Amino acid sequence: MKQLKRVTAALASVVLAGTGLALSAAPASAAQAEPAQRSSTMTLPETSAVSPGVVGGGVAYRYTNDGTPTNCAQGALCLSVWDYSRNQWKVFSFVNCRVYNIANWEGEGYWENNQTPRGPSGPKGKFYTGANGTGSYDVTNAPYSYAKYTRGWTPINSVRPC
Repeated sequence: MKQLKRVTAALASVVLAGTGLALSAAPASAAQAEPAQRSSTMTLPETSAVSPGVVGGGVAYRYTNDGTPTNCAQGALCLSVWDYSRNQWKVFSFVNCRVYNIANWEGEGYWENNQTPRGPSGPKGKFYTGANGTGSYDVTNAPYSYAKYTRGWTPINSVRPC
């Protein structure tokens, strides 16, 4: 009988060990033992930042350590956004007059309007809260001009350079 109890106890220990529980060697009449402590630490997979972009591509860009989009080509509207995946400013150069949907643009940035013709009647960029040029929008100054975009790119989903 003692042998059967030992085999049963050993088998129960093996089964419970697989579940992370522990048996107490104290008799049932003894005070309850503290439950075994299990680690509750969970390791999450690493996530990577997503680079800001223009849906469908087709817009030239470059990286810089300074957010102000200096050296914006004549005829372009340059917009800079912080790229968390590279820890640098990503400067896009929009030259065609159409609506561009943008993705993963967050935080403040800069715009530089170097489109032509220059002067008060020159083209102004628009930044829309909705896709495809819908929703409310902000407007840049006429060319030549540049400024920090303090409202931030986060609510913006499309841009039109002219």
